[in-house]
Amino acid sequence: MTWKHYLLCGGLLVSVFALGLLAYGALLEKSILVRPVLDREYCQVAKSLVSSAKNRIYLAVYYLNPKARCVRDILRDMNRVKDVKVVYYDGEGVPWGRRYPKMSPGLMHAKVLVVDHCVLLGSTNWSSNGFYYSREANILVCDPQVSEEYAQYVYSLWEEAS
Repeated sequence: MTWKHYLLCGGLLVSVFALGLLAYGALLEKSILVRPVLDREYCQVAKSLVSSAKNRIYLAVYYLNPKARCVRDILRDMNRVKDVKVVYYDGEGVPWGRRYPKMSPGLMHAKVLVVDHCVLLGSTNWSSNGFYYSREANILVCDPQVSEEYAQYVYSLWEEAS
């Protein structure tokens, strides 16, 4: 398969996921914000989410490069919030983050950012390539119940990484 096939599959997966969440919201008779976040748009959306954080920021990401410009800016802004958890599998990491063990039962390949009641998830690694050069498909979901489930998931990775 070529990269175009992978991009098409990733875009379709995000679309199906978004439709499922909208149906879930309609079933519960509540409004859920769901929107795609594609390619280079990710940096600005992640910055905006983190800058608006009031209670918690949880990040689980496969690859983390804190020297990449946008990543550096976002990580610096995270210090405003008391409840911050950063788990990464590969890369340089940050002193207050935790590296997920490579010898654990499975490869931690998640790319999830939970900020208060919103979740940004998809294919973007936290690096210059991920933020500026790769073709990435992500989705932003703002819903307290959905964000709580992802927060618990990231917290479980955080615990496993200790």
